[in-house]
Amino acid sequence: MAEDLRQKALSLEVAKRYSEAAALYRQIGLSDKAAYLFQKAGCIEEAVEVFVAENRLNKAGKVYEKAGQIQKAADCYEKGKDFASAGKMYQKMENFAKAGAAYEKGELWKEAAKAFRKAKQYARAGALFKKAGDEIGAARAWAALSEDDSSASVGAKALEAAASALEASGDFVKAADMHLKN
Repeated sequence: MAEDLRQKALSLEVAKRYSEAAALYRQIGLSDKAAYLFQKAGCIEEAVEVFVAENRLNKAGKVYEKAGQIQKAADCYEKGKDFASAGKMYQKMENFAKAGAAYEKGELWKEAAKAFRKAKQYARAGALFKKAGDEIGAARAWAALSEDDSSASVGAKALEAAASALEASGDFVKAADMHLKN
């Protein structure tokens, strides 16, 4: 029975009746082949459905990404715990806060910090740069916070944090400048 279906699927594939062939390949358990042919036929949702049914969400994300459906790709990657790919998709959409959050879930500290800096969430970026061991990046983020936030207490704290980060990196001249601004 399975061999008959395989032969029929192959005949349909040769005849370029891809979606029909894909359905038969899926029926006999050849899910990768089925998803590939669904994609070739332009049946993106069917291809994704094959992978989602098997809880292969990162593969589903790749299908959506290839089809240019970036938001759906990001959702699949996040559900599949591929936070690096999810972050990349959010960056493509210029949703830097969501990109930062995805990278942070994946413990990709430096990528998260860069995304939060682009989202103008300087305090969060500074903390993550520090967590990543990038004292200069932390200092730059906190310096940007001091310029961006008009309240004197936040600005002073941000400059102090920037100065401390610069001291920790060994850049005493820039640290002194930060102290003088404070």
